[in-house]
Amino acid sequence: MKTVFPQTISSSSFAGAGQVARLRELGAAAIAAVDSATAPVVTQLFTWVQRARDRQTLLRLDEHMLHDIGISRADVDYETSKPFWRS
Repeated sequence: MKTVFPQTISSSSFAGAGQVARLRELGAAAIAAVDSATAPVVTQLFTWVQRARDRQTLLRLDEHMLHDIGISRADVDYETSKPFWRS
């Protein structure tokens, strides 16, 4: 589906020049409100994705690498058994 957005609102359309400026201000304010409302959600989603990737990486480490970073296979099993939303 193709969405078409008007590039500009001309003063010869339904609104006068002052109303056009006000509509643009309202649009910018609405975008800022949506951005500030969705930022925590997006941040949480990225956290979950990174957590899942980190746990998958832990599963791929061999015993020597685990020893180097100071964790056991049991620690890895415990960490990777958690769902992505648990820290």
